[in-house]
Amino acid sequence: MTTPRIEHVWVTRAAVGVSAPAWVQELQRGTWLQESAALKLDGSSWVRRARLQGVDVVVKCRSLDSLARRVKAMIGQEQFDRHWRAAGLLGAARIPTGEMKLLARAIVDGQPAMLLVLSHVEGPTLLEMMRCDARSEVARPERVLIACSVGALVFRLRDRGLHNRDLKPSNVVMSTSRAGVWNPAIIDLVGVRRARLADRAARMFASLVIEPTGCGVPPAPRLMVIALRAWLDAHLAASSEQQATPQARRAMMRAMWSDVKSIVQTHGDPTPRVAPMTPS
Repeated sequence: MTTPRIEHVWVTRAAVGVSAPAWVQELQRGTWLQESAALKLDGSSWVRRARLQGVDVVVKCRSLDSLARRVKAMIGQEQFDRHWRAAGLLGAARIPTGEMKLLARAIVDGQPAMLLVLSHVEGPTLLEMMRCDARSEVARPERVLIACSVGALVFRLRDRGLHNRDLKPSNVVMSTSRAGVWNPAIIDLVGVRRARLADRAARMFASLVIEPTGCGVPPAPRLMVIALRAWLDAHLAASSEQQATPQARRAMMRAMWSDVKSIVQTHGDPTPRVAPMTPS
């Protein structure tokens, strides 16, 4: 991956407390790129982990290489604009994500582009944890705790009136709290929106199955059942159905698992269009 050239950075949004001119100056200077780590490469668009203004950040670049993208950028409907707004939704719902720093337009390698800078969330992605689990590198108790935390994440999204149509494991970082409790953070928010009537929790669970299956590390059915049970327990505890009989609970689990499998089976080829990268 060649080192990109960043010029003419024009800030469209900056977080409270962020000195936009200082960040712009460092972005354009480009020295930070020498020690940055590539996380994703998709044509002329990319994602890098770096250190700017003394802060560990992720810098995302999306090329405005089509008329449709340029028009969307002009009216504030480009992917990074949606990411910025979704961060506000997650913040209000107290769901962890990277803290927004800067949103800007720029010229990158001579072409118009959008730049999004957000704080880095420490921890492996859920996909990386799945790869470790496939190599038997994750202890059994941790596997159960991780599955429970993922099921709880799906519930928290739904409980707060949100839906994420792209809740794939490479977009979830398994961070931990000070007490050592798994606390999943969502790092790509383009698919986050206010839930619509047709949105189903099963679709989010299906996203958690499709990507790792396409990467050769499908989640163990037992762990998916544990995640679904964690979701169901939280759902019942928050609803009028908390006194559901064991038979009713089993019926709900079977219906949800059947719904998830149906979505996965009708999805088609699960191979990711752009293979998730590990830092280089």
